[in-house]
Amino acid sequence: MMKLNYLLSTILIVAVGLSSQAGNEKKFDRTMERADAFYADFSYKKAIGLYEKALEYKDDQTPKLQLANCYRKLNQPDKALDWYKKALVDGPISKEDMLHYGQVLSTMQQYDSAHVVLNEYQHLEEWAGDRAEGFKHLDIFFHNEIAYIINESIFNSTEADFSPSFTEKGVMFVTGRPFKGMLKPRYDSDETYFLNLFEVMKGEAPRQLERGINTRFHEGPSILYSDFTKMIFTRNNYLSHRHGESKSGVMHLKLYLTELQDGEWTKPVEFPYNSDEYSIGHPTLSTDEQTLYFASDMPGGFGGVDLYKSRWVNGQWGQPENMGERFNTARDETFPYLSNDSFLYFASDGHEGLGGLDIFRVDMLRDNSYPRNMGFSMNTHKDDFGIVLDKNGNKGYFSSNREGGTGDDDIYELFIFDYIIKVNLRDAETKELISGKVESTDIYMNEIVRIDSTTISFPAIRGDVFHVKGMAPEYLPDSLVIETAEKSRDIRRLEYDIYLKKPIRHRATIYRIAINGRWEQVMYAIEDTLSIYAGTYDSLLSTLKEDRIAVDSVVDLQNVLFDFDKHDIRKDAGEELDKWVTFLNRYPDEHISLSAHTDIRGSNRYNERLAKRRVKSTAKYLMKAGISQERFVERDFGEEQLWENCAKENCSEAQHQNNRRTEILVKKN
Repeated sequence: MMKLNYLLSTILIVAVGLSSQAGNEKKFDRTMERADAFYADFSYKKAIGLYEKALEYKDDQTPKLQLANCYRKLNQPDKALDWYKKALVDGPISKEDMLHYGQVLSTMQQYDSAHVVLNEYQHLEEWAGDRAEGFKHLDIFFHNEIAYIINESIFNSTEADFSPSFTEKGVMFVTGRPFKGMLKPRYDSDETYFLNLFEVMKGEAPRQLERGINTRFHEGPSILYSDFTKMIFTRNNYLSHRHGESKSGVMHLKLYLTELQDGEWTKPVEFPYNSDEYSIGHPTLSTDEQTLYFASDMPGGFGGVDLYKSRWVNGQWGQPENMGERFNTARDETFPYLSNDSFLYFASDGHEGLGGLDIFRVDMLRDNSYPRNMGFSMNTHKDDFGIVLDKNGNKGYFSSNREGGTGDDDIYELFIFDYIIKVNLRDAETKELISGKVESTDIYMNEIVRIDSTTISFPAIRGDVFHVKGMAPEYLPDSLVIETAEKSRDIRRLEYDIYLKKPIRHRATIYRIAINGRWEQVMYAIEDTLSIYAGTYDSLLSTLKEDRIAVDSVVDLQNVLFDFDKHDIRKDAGEELDKWVTFLNRYPDEHISLSAHTDIRGSNRYNERLAKRRVKSTAKYLMKAGISQERFVERDFGEEQLWENCAKENCSEAQHQNNRRTEILVKKN
């Protein structure tokens, strides 16, 4: 009986367990269905609660992945990463989810792991390879850190504040803060307040924009123009108290145009290329107001949100043009801003960066400029976007959700230490400007920044390094490296010169032949051809310089000196004669004269014989060294031609020494 009761109870327990399991399965399915509906409707916070409830009924990978995606959509990467890791414990996830996982890893600064994940799937998405490559050399994003001063703006709130633009007397920005009289509608995706446009003037509190612009839906980034009397702004698909949706039920963003009349904004009109099926937003204009730049996910792009432009032609906006792969990736490129028609700034999570959205800029004055990451500390591993700058191009605001801010997204004041660098091409001798080619290359970007003929000017921010090359016809090229890190932060204009030298046509050896303390003969040799120069040594140097002839060496050939009442060749005299032997061997066509002299001590007749012995000793030394006797003429003068013309009793020993000599000269043809 005991066994029977035990068997029956066991069967009952199993039956109850199976019944409970079946019930939980149904609850799981119903909960997932409701959660997925909220997710499809962008109500991520509501979806999160239901996905977590579904996990109470069943431990399954799908709700874990959806929780990761919800937190990713809500820009909470720490929680998203936690759920991706939990989902991966249950087994492989889709390639698309792996790409999202890699992006979240980078946002959490886990760059090594992000590189591994994204690099594995770069064959699927080109942007993944670009991001992975950037994580291999992160140091490049830090060389401009010294260029920025960044402070949080005092008008931020605990809600989202972002995308500032200049007004006539202050700043207009997008905010999620409530305002007086507001019905306080909330956005389903994260249950925050809908966004509106506020403006703030110096010394005053922020206030909502005039009635007629803000609605119960989202108002977003805007641009004022025509002396602040016209505006293009972003808004949900809502006009004249009616909202529109796509076929799938989504309220996309549109651009609207309005202008001030009698102090009030007129009824907005739609940008002609708006659509219920895709978004257009984030406007910026060229200085002449003839080109409108914006962001859109319209069909035909590179993926995600792309940058577009439209031109004002014959009184209307032209068909939007995609800005092309130079700017756009398969990810998102948003929040464009054109600064003085020179730089187009925008935010992207598709180009090489530090994590989330980073701010990039492209030099619009050259076709070879590609997006340059503005680096830390303008960019962080969080989202950085929505920049605007003043007319000088170095002071303004941008938006970020970086740590330490007051709210979700916050607005930050920005100052950029920047320079205009000027480089001139000059002749090294005359210092005059010359025409040729000057080329500047950004070392970090590996891009040619500017090319011109005589002088180039190009922009830089502190920390940049440039290699500037100069070249010109009939000149040797030269270059310089400009490192801006150590330049003064108070000087915006830096000027340099590249001095080009004309090439050396030949190289010469100069022979200076000293007679009686003066260089009586100056000769020079070029490629073994010897020339006698009829001028001074200084004038010879000047002539060679004008002819672009470089002096390799100078050889001094001097008198041969003798001891008192001696005619033998002393050591120093032998060294001097060895120089002459070298000279005569190198130039076999040259002939010399030997002229021997004595001091005034002794009789004339004795000195004549002494001089003859001295010239013979000199000749004998040369012949013994292999110099033919036919190549020199011997002459002896005794005391007839004194170098030091002094009375016998008043001559110093040094003066007597100068007179005891054999002079050697090259014979002129």
